[in-house]
Amino acid sequence: MGMMNVLDVANFFLSKSVPKTQQAITHLKLQKLVYYAQAFYLAFDCEEKFNDLLFDDQLQAWIHGPVSTAIYAKYQGNKNRFQELPRFEESVPIPHEYIAAILEAVWKNYGHYSGPQLEYFTHREEPWINARKRAGVDAWAPSNESISLDEMKKYYKKTLGLLQ
Repeated sequence: MGMMNVLDVANFFLSKSVPKTQQAITHLKLQKLVYYAQAFYLAFDCEEKFNDLLFDDQLQAWIHGPVSTAIYAKYQGNKNRFQELPRFEESVPIPHEYIAAILEAVWKNYGHYSGPQLEYFTHREEPWINARKRAGVDAWAPSNESISLDEMKKYYKKTLGLLQ
């Protein structure tokens, strides 16, 4: 079982949302922030420290980048992936200060980007690219292929300069 529920991770980011600014969150942007949270968690070896993943929900390599199906199901009524989602006003339980630091780092590094900008980033990163290749699909074809956690860990350790 993961350290957090994927929807709690999403709510953490939604609590940071500032409507009508660069820090506003759309469905597209939320999916990418949650993806980067799992990626940072893996890169910083938190699963070794806590013997777990940040969340259990498998991320899939959809057309517009990584997607959590649980988050998609919650917001699928919002057909416009560019429409702002409402800010989450409640406190989000974070199980450890180290996890809070990782979530804050993701927000600091990616929270000011738009959904399309984050989509652009993920489309140029190996974990999403490799999942799409495994699925044998073109760039704009549907796929439910899972993004490899091992590939995420290796890629983001390298990207974040954490390899020893």
